[in-house]
Amino acid sequence: MAKRPLPTPEELRQLLRYDPQTGELFWRPRPHLSARATMWCTRFTDKPAGWLKDGYLNITLKGQKLRAHRAAWAIHYGEWPRYQIDHINGVRNDNRITNLRDVPAAINCQNQRMSRRNKSGYACVFKVLHRWRAEVRHNGKLYRLGSFDSPEKANEVVKAKHAELGFTERHGRSG
Repeated sequence: MAKRPLPTPEELRQLLRYDPQTGELFWRPRPHLSARATMWCTRFTDKPAGWLKDGYLNITLKGQKLRAHRAAWAIHYGEWPRYQIDHINGVRNDNRITNLRDVPAAINCQNQRMSRRNKSGYACVFKVLHRWRAEVRHNGKLYRLGSFDSPEKANEVVKAKHAELGFTERHGRSG
């Protein structure tokens, strides 16, 4: 089955109102073509749009699920994002335009939080036998930074490499 085309940013603007200061999306009134449309307008006009799933706000338009941060970008800038939308502060439902940036996946990964599976307590630090290894991946390249006696020492080296490569301060933190 063919994927439905995305609504244009102009169509989004007709259906949703976006507040770039708060990041909220609200339903706009629909044209009164039928009793059903009138009932919809009475129930939903000026109410917040969407629902939360996995921390992200989602919206259904014309039977198609959209991420609210992508819709917010399209409404604000008049075009769909080219890449991934990164929430700069890491809060998945904070859709203020100042918190959103359109970046390739490699850059978006530099703003990731620590994996729930992490056992060392530090990003890019893991135990091999009785030593702590530090490794960083960036742009498809693996940087092996060494093996250390403690996870704290390995983390110091990782943090220095992250700063050198332009990772955000938030990268690898829990939460």
